[in-house]
Amino acid sequence: MGQPGDPMYTVDPNATGPLTFAELRVNFTALDHPMSERERRCVKKAIERRAQELGDPATYQPEDYDYHGGKTSNAQWQAFNNREQRGLLAQVVVTYAFFDCD
Repeated sequence: MGQPGDPMYTVDPNATGPLTFAELRVNFTALDHPMSERERRCVKKAIERRAQELGDPATYQPEDYDYHGGKTSNAQWQAFNNREQRGLLAQVVVTYAFFDCD
């Protein structure tokens, strides 16, 4: 599960509902690189918006979104456990948020 100080340590493996800041923060490593304050605010807003749009990862249907390029079916998604679903969507949300702010 991780060690104190490790960002994953603060993530609840049994979380439900929309992605939490702790889950999303694990993927913020790019925000540690130099960028303007305007770019940083844009990315954070895009992350928040995308996380809100997706809602609870348990109800996520990949066929309804273009995040996976049509390569993940709803049945394949359901094969992932709760923690895997949340981790994968957190990565996707943060990655796509950077494209919103080009």
